[in-house]
Amino acid sequence: MKWIGIILACACAIPAAGTMAQTTQPSGQLARWLADLGSETWRAREAAEAALVRYGPDAVPALNQLIRQNPDLEVQSRAHEILRRIQSWPLYAKFVTVHLHQVPARAAFAEIAAAAGMPLPAADAGVWNAPLPTVTLDFDRAPFWNVVVEACRQAHLCLQLDPADLRTVELRRGDIGNPCISQAILGIPPQEAMTFDTGAMNLKFPLIAEPDVRILECPVAENSQPLWSFEEALDENGRSYAIESPSITDATESGHWVEAMLDSDRPVHEFSSIRIKACVILQSEGALLEVGDFGRLATASAVSSGLTLTATRTGPMSATVSIRRGPFSAQQADLIDRYFKVSTRLLDEQGRPFETASSDLSLTRSAIIRHIVFSQTAGSPPRQPQKLLIDVPTAVRQILIPLSWRDVVLRP
Repeated sequence: MKWIGIILACACAIPAAGTMAQTTQPSGQLARWLADLGSETWRAREAAEAALVRYGPDAVPALNQLIRQNPDLEVQSRAHEILRRIQSWPLYAKFVTVHLHQVPARAAFAEIAAAAGMPLPAADAGVWNAPLPTVTLDFDRAPFWNVVVEACRQAHLCLQLDPADLRTVELRRGDIGNPCISQAILGIPPQEAMTFDTGAMNLKFPLIAEPDVRILECPVAENSQPLWSFEEALDENGRSYAIESPSITDATESGHWVEAMLDSDRPVHEFSSIRIKACVILQSEGALLEVGDFGRLATASAVSSGLTLTATRTGPMSATVSIRRGPFSAQQADLIDRYFKVSTRLLDEQGRPFETASSDLSLTRSAIIRHIVFSQTAGSPPRQPQKLLIDVPTAVRQILIPLSWRDVVLRP
C-alpha cells in the first residue's frame, strides 16, 4: 500500500483525478446540484456551486456535459468557475462506500482496501491470529481516513509506519486514540515528549498523510517568518495555555513530527481543544524504480513521470543513481530544487532495510546523481541485499493546513 507514511497531509487530501476512487454517491444528488446551478434563488445557486467544488474531480464529466448542453450564461459561468477551482485544488480526498454489519476485523479491512483500490497490510500475521472485535460500518462516499479510523477504533488497532518502506502504513495492535479528522486529514493526537520541573512540557505533533501522498518536509519558518501557528490550547476547565515556537524532528524510521514547548505552571494531562496551523511540503506524484536481485545488478533504467531513472551497482553494498530531469513548471522546479529528496532503500530477502552508511547528492542542469553506500547492522548476522527501491518526487506543493484535536489525553 503506497501511502505516505511520513506524517502529514493536506487540507483536502489526495491526488487529483487519475487516482480517485469511483464515485459512489447516488447520481440523483449530483443531478440536483447541477440543476440548482440554474435555480431562481441566489442562495441555492451558491450552495450548489460550493457542493460541486467539494465533490471534486468526479463531477468534471457532468460539468463538461452541462456546459455543452445548457445555454444559460450564468449556469455556464458557474460551471466553468467550478472546473477552475477543482483543477486549482492540489489534492482531493479519496472517497469510499462501505456497509458492513458485525464482520470479522480482517474481512472489514479487506473490504475497505477493495473500496479504496489499495491494500491495507497487517504488520505481521499475529495481528489477525489474536481475537479481535467485529466491525460495523455504514458509510456512503466517506473520506478514506474517516472509514479507516472508525474501523481501527472498533477493532482496537492502530496505524504505524513500516520502517522498511516509509510510504507504507501498517495495521498493528493498539488503540488509535482520538485522531484529528478534518475532511480527509488524519492527525495522530499530540503526545507528551518531556515534562519539566516548572510544569512546562514538550509536546510532539505527529501526523500521517493519505494514500499516495508523500510528505517531504514540514518547514516551521521561511525568511524568518513563522509558518506554523498555535491557535488554541484549552484544558478541560477552559483554561488557555501558550505554546512556544516549534522545532522539527526528522526520524528515519518514524517520519516527521513537530515538537514544541507548552508553557504551564502545573502538569496538564487533558485538553478539551488544541488547534494549530501547519505548513507542509508534500509530493502527490513521483517516479519509482524497483530493481530486484541486487547482487546481479549491472545497470537498470526506467522512464517514469517524465524522468529517466538509472541505477548502477558499484559494489556489494553500494550503487549510483542517476535521474535525468523532465520538464517542470517554474514553481515545481523551484520546490523540487529546495526540497528534492531521492528516497533510496536497499532491502534484504525479507524486506528489511539496510542502514545508509553514506550518501552524496549532486545536481547538474540535466541530471541528479546520487552515490549511496549501505551497511550491515552492527552485531547482527550478515544479510544478503535483494531489492533496490528509488523514489523521486515529481509534483511538489507547499500548502498551509489547519489541524485540530479535541479531548486530548497526554501520555508520556
